[in-house]
Amino acid sequence: MNLLKNRFKKYILLLISVFIINSQVCPQDSIKIPAGRYNTIELTSFIVPAVLIGYGLTTFKNNGFPFSSKDVYDYRQKNFSNFNTHLDDIIAFFPALTAYTLQIDCYKGKNSLKDMTIIFAVSNIFGMGSAEALKRITKHDRPDNSDNKSFPSSHTIFAFIGADMLYQEYGEKSAWFSIGGYTAASAVALMRILNNKHWFSDVLVGAGIGILSSRLSYLFYYKVIKHYPDKKNKLTFNLVPDISNKGMKFSFSYLVY
Repeated sequence: MNLLKNRFKKYILLLISVFIINSQVCPQDSIKIPAGRYNTIELTSFIVPAVLIGYGLTTFKNNGFPFSSKDVYDYRQKNFSNFNTHLDDIIAFFPALTAYTLQIDCYKGKNSLKDMTIIFAVSNIFGMGSAEALKRITKHDRPDNSDNKSFPSSHTIFAFIGADMLYQEYGEKSAWFSIGGYTAASAVALMRILNNKHWFSDVLVGAGIGILSSRLSYLFYYKVIKHYPDKKNKLTFNLVPDISNKGMKFSFSYLVY
């Protein structure tokens, strides 16, 4: 988790650089969101995260069909007991980094870089905030007994937030963006299990929370912050990082008028 936090600090600094370069290189044409596109909540968009969370909750210990967390753990111990890699710490950033790379190449998604960045920040506030709260409440031991912060998987949440953002922004341009993003996120979830850092239930619920956080953030942004994009509301915001040896925090403020 500490390694993920350290890489996240560097990632944020990279995003700030991308934001500055993008504002200088790419034409800042306004991107119009079709009226009503985000004005209604489509319940079907929440089916996948609901299934992942619901099924994940049923797989604790010896429970679950067709596999329980214990079944997956036993399979890992039998066939991949020596597996060890840090690639999961790196691949977790791939989906979101891909979205930002496309932005800096002036290959616009559904939203401008500023809007996408705010949505991504809100998604992580929802997702990582939920993860921290659940870890403190459940105090679930990891498979390797290194600590009691197993449930849910923060790596998986972060990876699926990025994957869903890539899907939301570029999925309609090419299905390969969505496939690539979700494949990378799924690989992170698998490696967290093979590294003996998480149970099957941890990554299933983590994937669900990641997708749910992203989709709620898109709705929140256009319903609350933008407040009906067909009306010409203006938005100003400040997102200021504060990085130190003790950790990282953001000061975030916005004004709609």
